[in-house]
Amino acid sequence: MVVQFIDDHRDRFGVEPICRVLTQHGVKIAPSGYYGEAAAAHRAIQNESRLSCLRFLLNNGPARRTEISKATGLSVSTTIDALRELETLGYVIGSVHGLERSGRHPVYVAQRDKVTTELLSFVSWVLR
Repeated sequence: MVVQFIDDHRDRFGVEPICRVLTQHGVKIAPSGYYGEAAAAHRAIQNESRLSCLRFLLNNGPARRTEISKATGLSVSTTIDALRELETLGYVIGSVHGLERSGRHPVYVAQRDKVTTELLSFVSWVLR
């Protein structure tokens, strides 16, 4: 919501002045916080392995890492690393239905809303 407000008014006032005024009125956001979503999206898509895994999950739905590896042509270890990074960014969730995850083979699901929101922030930042 705050990011949308900044997006709507940054052309007229600039990001830094808007963040300064919002902070003065109790809405604490630094310019780096505003650009944070754009930076996270850039990190996700700047690496071909992460992008391949994310694209596969967005287009095909839930899958195990072996399925993702086979479909993308990535090694299993590269797939595991990419999925771990995507999980850290909050773009995918790996889960085992109702079980402790350790030692199991999770099913990965893309978090489409988060990916969409942050990619739009990135595109908005690029086009500003």
